[in-house]
Amino acid sequence: MKTEVEAESGGQAAGRDIVHNERNVVHVNFGANHGGQQFIANEPVHIHMPPAAPRPKVKVVIQPGPDCIDDEQKNRLKALVAEVARLEGLVRRTPRSFSSVWVGVNAKAKATSYHLITQANYPRAEKFLREWIGRLSSAKSAPARDGNWRNRKYSYIFTNVKQLAAEQVLRTRLLQRFGSESMKDLSDADLESVYQWVAGWKKAGHAPGQANA
Repeated sequence: MKTEVEAESGGQAAGRDIVHNERNVVHVNFGANHGGQQFIANEPVHIHMPPAAPRPKVKVVIQPGPDCIDDEQKNRLKALVAEVARLEGLVRRTPRSFSSVWVGVNAKAKATSYHLITQANYPRAEKFLREWIGRLSSAKSAPARDGNWRNRKYSYIFTNVKQLAAEQVLRTRLLQRFGSESMKDLSDADLESVYQWVAGWKKAGHAPGQANA
């Protein structure tokens, strides 16, 4: 019996010898199970190979050492990273992605993963994120786009003025500059000015008129 089959590939598969001749017609010699028959044809020979075995999944397990940050510190970093990513989406035309923010944090803390940030480098990572939030909050578009903008400014001002024991200094400057001790009466631009005052005091470690601790 002869049938014209044109093979798609040469060689040997599933007990069959596939040999090309000079006319590009393939002789397919079947093994003993097929009675040693030979077929010659011009139709394609489709050889079905069994599917490859799936590759085993590799799970990377990170095991922080005893000098790495604890769960509370990890959660604090997560919250700060989420806030940075949120503000990036609000005020930037080309915002940094969530994963990109983490890359920056890990690079600043000299770690390959936030799980591996050491206690010694944690303050650097937190400061990095808080300063990033401060820069985004100071963008011209931030007050209009961020509904929590004023509350964040109040929180920063009150927290740092208390740490510096500079409440009286702040009240005096508010009265002199704006005629009121209440920051709720200030415009967004004036509130930003007060924020910048306090940021400068924090960087210096004291408010004007205080002894440098």
